[in-house]
Amino acid sequence: RHGPGTSVAWDGTRWSDTVPPDDRRITRLQAPADASVTRRTFASGELAVAVASAGRVTVHTFPRGASTPESRPVPLAEPEFTTADLVGRTPAELYLCTFLGEVAALGAGGWSALPLPASGDATGGEKPLSCAATDDGALWVVTSGRTNRLLRFQRHASDPRGASGTWASVTLPEGESPDAVASGGKRLFVATTSSSGGFALLSDAPVDAAS
Repeated sequence: RHGPGTSVAWDGTRWSDTVPPDDRRITRLQAPADASVTRRTFASGELAVAVASAGRVTVHTFPRGASTPESRPVPLAEPEFTTADLVGRTPAELYLCTFLGEVAALGAGGWSALPLPASGDATGGEKPLSCAATDDGALWVVTSGRTNRLLRFQRHASDPRGASGTWASVTLPEGESPDAVASGGKRLFVATTSSSGGFALLSDAPVDAAS
């Protein structure tokens, strides 16, 4: 939290650096030099890239083995974001969370806005701080506001490829306020600030510290 930072990931056995290797498919997009580019690489070899430039946001998905992407516009009220999370268990079930305050979901009919549930925050300024997706298709969002919240969005089982679903608020141990969320397959990790002034990393399943 202080000084130089880095990103690491837990693969179920050990922690590893998450800096992705160069991918030539991204250079084929020829994104402008001032564009904001966010990417998501899947174990299958598929790739999704969100490009924000000139007041437009487009997500390009490369099917496995393809050199030409499928491109879809994303309807955002504030498309000039500089930081965003692009998450999802497959390229067909993606979510884009921008830290200007918007969440969008990709369904069978394309991208659509996914409004956050009302919090009762009188400031009306609640925004996504961090987003992750687990293998069950759920989207997890840490939001900022008067108090931070951890939310879970699950698409309707009758239409898993659709963008409609249900939001639920997730209760953490007493005294823990969520700061960031990350996933590793079916497992969820939540970084928190404790009311005692310390920090914690929570998991929704036990972690073998000896691994």
